[in-house]
Amino acid sequence: MATKCAYCGKPFEPPPKNQGKRTCSRSCAVAISWRDPVKAEKRIQSLKRVQSTPEAIQRTVDANNRRWAQLGEREKLADRNRRDWADPEHKSKRSAAIKEARNRPEQREKYSRMRTEQWTDPEYRQKVTDAVNAAYQKPEVKKKLSGLLSARWQDPVWKLRQIAVNGMRKPRGNRRISPEKLEQLRDGLRQGLSIRQIARLTGVNRGTVNSYCHIFRADAPMCEHGVRIYQCSICGGARRELVDGVLVMKHGPQKRNIKTLVIDETPI
Repeated sequence: MATKCAYCGKPFEPPPKNQGKRTCSRSCAVAISWRDPVKAEKRIQSLKRVQSTPEAIQRTVDANNRRWAQLGEREKLADRNRRDWADPEHKSKRSAAIKEARNRPEQREKYSRMRTEQWTDPEYRQKVTDAVNAAYQKPEVKKKLSGLLSARWQDPVWKLRQIAVNGMRKPRGNRRISPEKLEQLRDGLRQGLSIRQIARLTGVNRGTVNSYCHIFRADAPMCEHGVRIYQCSICGGARRELVDGVLVMKHGPQKRNIKTLVIDETPI
């Protein structure tokens, strides 16, 4: 009498000596045994012990090396991986499994120890450093990073968080000035004073005055050369914002091109 397999549902004839057999094949029997949590956990622990020995690890390495050395095998595996990752369900399951495995305490400790040992090797360290520097110099990488950073600054939550973090940093030199001195600085700009004259008026060093002039440049009149009279010497790029009276970088520190500019000392 035919019996239906408890795993795949396929009808089969159980052998005369084992009429109570529930599965049609050994693979179905093994598959259904994994549904028992106790047996599954015991089997997992046993596999871990067997596969973590130095001999087992070396066998796996040798087998992978032989496989990758075969002609066309690399392309075959790459195509299969691309097809698998294109499947949303497969991608979600694999991503969750990878994340869960990497966040285990023993695995994080292993990665930390491995990276520390690798970084102490001068040859490896130089190799990684050169590769990173070379990658950052590629135009397509620069364009991609610039686009990612610009997109982040469009997020109001991320923008406020960055401004807050920058504002909590300890100001360098005399970057924090009082509201009264800040108003004096703006008045000096409106009057067409130079950076040196504003520094003398407010008692603030010229470097700080120069930076704040870049923020309040609309308050300064134009000189005969077609530029603001205060002649800020900081070139574009490193844009700044004023947060609670503290000057903070908007896009982080960047290299500056200091230009030699003509300063018109004559107020307009």
